[in-house]
Amino acid sequence: MLNLGYLSVAFALFLSAYFLLLSDHRYLFSYLTIALLWLWGEYLLCEWWRRYQAIMSQQGVLIIAMDQSICWQGYVGAIIKVRFRSRWGYLLKIELLECTQGWLWLDPSMTTDEQYRTLALWLNQHYR
Repeated sequence: MLNLGYLSVAFALFLSAYFLLLSDHRYLFSYLTIALLWLWGEYLLCEWWRRYQAIMSQQGVLIIAMDQSICWQGYVGAIIKVRFRSRWGYLLKIELLECTQGWLWLDPSMTTDEQYRTLALWLNQHYR
């Protein structure tokens, strides 16, 4: 499902490209083109800020119990699977009991090296 914001940005980009590339050269930098490019850049900046705020709200302490249940941001749930693993981190698919399913990114810089190695070994052992 496409977001209406993305459609408006695509339309503004199309109009900008039309006025820049297909119009007469004397209107190469018309006011409409400059205005559309300005709005497009402003939308991208606002979208970046919204995504940054959403990512920053996903921070919290992750507690993994011996029965493989997790507690994160006050919610209890379980790790469904490890979707992506690399030396830069792990992308976990989690299911919280009070909420829906979601994704959780675990980065090595979030903890000490020893704790991250222990977590990586545990994830590789239980979620192959």
